[in-house]
Amino acid sequence: MREEQLILIKLPGEGLVPISYHYLSNDIYYGFTFITSDEANEKLHTFDEFLSFIRNDNELKLYLMYIEQGFPIPVNPEELKKIKEKMTTPKEYKKILEEESILQDLIINREI
Repeated sequence: MREEQLILIKLPGEGLVPISYHYLSNDIYYGFTFITSDEANEKLHTFDEFLSFIRNDNELKLYLMYIEQGFPIPVNPEELKKIKEKMTTPKEYKKILEEESILQDLIINREI
């Protein structure tokens, strides 16, 4: 059942994950690629530039804020619509995400 590793399910607090973690215990079936420290620094610099671009783009920074808060990636179009409707300004959206995070913590801890 190799297709099983291609099936993703939503786990609260984790987002989308493979339905079976069995495959994580298998040996790696691909080779390692070694890179020099200069190549590693170049890749890190490129990644840093990409994150800076996202953080400075007015719309994309809202999505990054959502991801950084650790919420699951929506797979339902209605859920995505609800998330987008809450995206206003970065300052307001940050407050919304913080409140949602507190609510989720209360639910997980069975305090409400």
